[in-house]
Amino acid sequence: MENPPPHVLELMRRLLAIPGEVVDAAVVTARMETRYRELWALLSGIIGTGGMLAITQRALFLATREHPWMASVQATREGALPGMVDAVTGEGSTVGGEGCAGLLANIVFLLVTFTGGGLTSRLIQRAWPELGPVDLSAKTGDP
Repeated sequence: MENPPPHVLELMRRLLAIPGEVVDAAVVTARMETRYRELWALLSGIIGTGGMLAITQRALFLATREHPWMASVQATREGALPGMVDAVTGEGSTVGGEGCAGLLANIVFLLVTFTGGGLTSRLIQRAWPELGPVDLSAKTGDP
């Protein structure tokens, strides 16, 4: 599978950004866990905990290609990401933040692949309304 397109990665960077603050690894991890739980809460109700777990595990596998330090991160049926705190802390906030954005981008890209850009855009807007209008179909060729 390809890497997520640059616009999806940029969208996830924007989602994890903490404007005006000096960000340390603990803040990056907390933001990542919050955003992931928001997505988990929405999607596990639609595709089930097993479906969301499978997508997250695949996204973690894909993210480790660019961020090998994420290999220690796991996903649970409860929507947790054990190992994320230690992994991000070990890499620092900049590299850790990029890995977190990469993980979320892989989850979103898998959703686009499986359900199409239009439906994924609507789901992303429900999970993270502060992103404003999101159109993943225009850049992926989906209707």
